[in-house]
Amino acid sequence: IDVPASNWAKEAVTRSGALDIVKGYERRYRPNDQVTNEEVMAFIIRAIGQEGAAQIEGEKINLTLPALLTDPAEIWSYGYMKIAQSFGIITAAQYSDVLQTDPTMLIPGESFYRKNKATREQVAEWIVKAIKAVDPTVLQETRGQQYIYNYIDWKQIDEIKVPYVESVLTNNIMQGDAQKMFKPKAYLTRAELAQIMKNIDNIYFNAMKMKRDNGYIGEIVDETGSKNGETVFKRTVYVRNSNGDVDTIIAEKLNNIIGQSINQDVVVFKDGKVSGVAELKKQDKIEYITNSKGVAVYILATKIDVETVAARFKDIDFNVGELSVYKEDDSIQTYKLRNGIINKVVQTIIIDGEETSITKMPFSTNMRVTLKNNIVDKIEMQGEVKQLERIKGIVKSIDKITKQIMVIDQNNLQINKYWVDGVTVEKNNAYNLTDEVGYIDQMFSNYDYDERDSTVDKIEVGDVVELLLNEKGYVDKISVDTNYVVRYANVKQLNLDDPNETGILVQYEDFSNDLITIGQDTYISKNGRKIDAFNIMPGDWIEMLVKRSIFKPGQVIETVKEIVVNGKEEYITDIYRGQLSHVDRMQNKMMISNVETFYKNGFKDYQNIFELKIGDNVSWYNDGKQVSLDYVDKFLKNDDTEVYIAVKKRFNEEQAEKVTFRTEKEKVLNTDNINYVSGEGNFKITYLPDNITTDLGTIVRRHGRLVDSQNISMLDYAKVVLNGENKAAIVDIGDEIDNSRIQVFRGRVENIETNKNFTVSSSAILQDVIWTYVPIERQFDIDYKTKIYIESGLVKHDTFIDYTDASKLDAVYTIVVKGGQVEYLSDAPYCTEAATGEIYDIQNGIIFLKDVKQYDSTTSVFEDISRKDKTLKVQVLNNGVIVKNGEIIKTEQLKIGDTLQVMTNRKPSEVKAENNIVKGYITFVTK
Repeated sequence: IDVPASNWAKEAVTRSGALDIVKGYERRYRPNDQVTNEEVMAFIIRAIGQEGAAQIEGEKINLTLPALLTDPAEIWSYGYMKIAQSFGIITAAQYSDVLQTDPTMLIPGESFYRKNKATREQVAEWIVKAIKAVDPTVLQETRGQQYIYNYIDWKQIDEIKVPYVESVLTNNIMQGDAQKMFKPKAYLTRAELAQIMKNIDNIYFNAMKMKRDNGYIGEIVDETGSKNGETVFKRTVYVRNSNGDVDTIIAEKLNNIIGQSINQDVVVFKDGKVSGVAELKKQDKIEYITNSKGVAVYILATKIDVETVAARFKDIDFNVGELSVYKEDDSIQTYKLRNGIINKVVQTIIIDGEETSITKMPFSTNMRVTLKNNIVDKIEMQGEVKQLERIKGIVKSIDKITKQIMVIDQNNLQINKYWVDGVTVEKNNAYNLTDEVGYIDQMFSNYDYDERDSTVDKIEVGDVVELLLNEKGYVDKISVDTNYVVRYANVKQLNLDDPNETGILVQYEDFSNDLITIGQDTYISKNGRKIDAFNIMPGDWIEMLVKRSIFKPGQVIETVKEIVVNGKEEYITDIYRGQLSHVDRMQNKMMISNVETFYKNGFKDYQNIFELKIGDNVSWYNDGKQVSLDYVDKFLKNDDTEVYIAVKKRFNEEQAEKVTFRTEKEKVLNTDNINYVSGEGNFKITYLPDNITTDLGTIVRRHGRLVDSQNISMLDYAKVVLNGENKAAIVDIGDEIDNSRIQVFRGRVENIETNKNFTVSSSAILQDVIWTYVPIERQFDIDYKTKIYIESGLVKHDTFIDYTDASKLDAVYTIVVKGGQVEYLSDAPYCTEAATGEIYDIQNGIIFLKDVKQYDSTTSVFEDISRKDKTLKVQVLNNGVIVKNGEIIKTEQLKIGDTLQVMTNRKPSEVKAENNIVKGYITFVTK
């Protein structure tokens, strides 16, 4: 009641309220109140369809708090934050601050306060992270920074949040004000947040299995009746939807015998007011949203759009109910026909109020087409034009020198025609087609499609064409239709031997196999970027745009035009070992006992019992032979049989993908290179003399993907688990660590050319753990990708200058270089001490190392840090850097089992003796 019709956000608040994304306070919304961090998170978690999960988590967390909470909103707030952390929207450290019930333990300016007011840039970051957690493909990819430069205060945006702000601007989720100000540090009101939620409602619709459609009201029928002694007032609204079909929306009001009313109505927003279907009128244009059960939950009503178009009849597609016409500028336009004007069964349409059959279609005839919401509502003839001959068929050959085209027509006759100079060619490309998979040009946006106005050079054998002949019998215009299908498949093997073409063995979702061949002109992309064929990996899921040329029944030529490698990555996230205890077929789950998780250094993290969902495509094996779930449930639930389970994470839930049972003795081998492969799955590793064999049940994980054992290759770097004499149960192939692409320097700044380069008067280069001094000037190149860190964190480039009292002249920096370009610049102190060790745990940014050795500069060797306790705690600070396999990474990207070499400024053994944490400034992952 506190959002008047004049409020700019009235419709957004009404819509979001009807969809249960936003909540009010006792019929008040408080649109001008500024939102807190926890309120924003509640809105976002509801928008991605996780409110139920959040409420369950909140109830669990409440039981762990020092004092039980009674306010549901407070309880659920903890749940929203927990879900946010699990989806990667907030960090583990921020979630830890949320759980801190003693406010004196939080540090102002550093800690995360859930009840603080949310800034616009912070909301931008959370929304982008939430959307990408649900579906990374939804947002339009940004290319550097473009839109933020439209705002005069763009430099005020936190550098870390720049890409998120750029993304919400690019995708029209947020925008600035009329004064060209984005105001990144400003707080958001509840009205503004409602509008933002409206801007991402497609995400909510997908998550909640809702549907949005639009159309116009063709008829309204009111009825009064009785049911079970109650009076029923019923209104049925018939809507002509965007496909030309009819949907019905029903609202009922029941009055019982004691005069009580029960409304089963729909929220309607019309003319700035919130009402029900009683306010809808015939010919209203509406947008309506239905839930997963097909029940309307929200209607936005406006005035209907009516348009009259002068055109000439081209063609009609009775399969999809579409009319194609030549507009006055001779361009081709296709419109949907409403039901009632077209009969798909007998193939007739209504023209001038009369049925016209397919044999009497008025080709090239002038007509007036009346559109309602861009759907054909009426067709009226406007007189005849001269009928020119048309030939429709499939291109068999095309000679661009002699200007001849040969087609096979519908009667299977070969017809050869010449075209005139300047022939008009219109090509109906894949992005104009209606298909069952989705909007093809969005899926395959990089394929080199020509515009509709095309040339004969773009016509290919197998294209379906319509030739329009002039009075002399020459082709004056060619209209081309292409036949594309989309296929989704898993890559099993690749043959890269031929430099001109690549053979790919794929398996479709119905488990049928196919061998496809792609040439050098086939466009391949991943995450919006072009890649080469050798970047496709066995185990990748790919989407293929396939052109089908059908010459006659049984003669089909297929050409792969584009491949998109699935950016969501079908990764095997974990491998577990244990014993099968129970199979719950009703819940599609299984219980595993004595469970341990596979890491690069073996099995760890024991759990007594573990519940796991059974994946839709799971396969079961026993001692190398495929078996059924019935067999597993009947014979393999015992303590003597080890089960190894490869799992994928889908929709934030782990699911078993491959399950294999073994009964022999297990042995975990050291990670090493493979120096022989048989091509049939058998192989040898460097330090063992005997062949290792695989079978159908062997879990082979290659760079995170589940593959067949035939994909094991020479020089692969693999961790192998044996079960039985030289029998591989697990082969885990990863990258062999190579940090040679990274160089680390230290130097004193002599000169700075802002955002371009800087010069140091002299420098030292780090070689292993020794600094080698180079007494000459050196110039380093920097650009917008270079990250500059000081002790307090990331800073902007405009702080790295050589003028004013903020000058950085004579300052000493650690300089991390890759490929001649500075990637990382830090004011870290001079580090001469070093330690190595293996990660056995990571908690709240603290890295726990075991088997630690400390560098002794007097002997130039690494020696045990202690005789008894060889552990060490390390924290990489804001101005510290971690390098793994030639890339700079964050602490959370480290894995248990990684071996680190840490450079610091104090002797690690002394820090350990003080029970303190070693400050890591330069850290390399070495294994």
